Amino acid sequence: MEIIAIYTEEYSAPRHFRASIHLHGFFMGSVSGYYTSSPETVVEADLADLRNVKTEVEFAALLENKIAAVFTNDYFNVSLPSNLATSASRSPVWFGYCAAFNILGAKVLFSKLPTRELFSPATAGTKSALERHHLFPKAYLDKIGISDEENILALILT
Repeated sequence: MEIIAIYTEEYSAPRHFRASIHLHGFFMGSVSGYYTSSPETVVEADLADLRNVKTEVEFAALLENKIAAVFTNDYFNVSLPSNLATSASRSPVWFGYCAAFNILGAKVLFSKLPTRELFSPATAGTKSALERHHLFPKAYLDKIGISDEENILALILT
């Protein structure tokens, strides 16, 4: 997010603080497309919000409020499942979802292998281990009685 770069440069925030804030802001901006709709207007609003920010704590509160405004309950209950239901294999939402698996140390379904190993450039194979049907095998889910797309998404998101 643009406000993060401006703030951290302007106020010389400590390195650990900058890293944490950058991660949160970047994740939200990437997954949600924060600046894709009327970017000039969004940047102007962000800059206006920065006028009253004087400390790291105030900046963190501002950023957390912006993130909370994007990542609402509706986002997680409606928008996210809808965006994950798409067949797009390279969407920002899918990448964010996979990144969350890595951060949480999640294991691949029916495997002891952590998902982060599947994302490693050193992972070899003839097919991409990261294809969705490898992480969430529809044939198996169908076999155990989970075939409705909504039920599959509910299983994946819980």
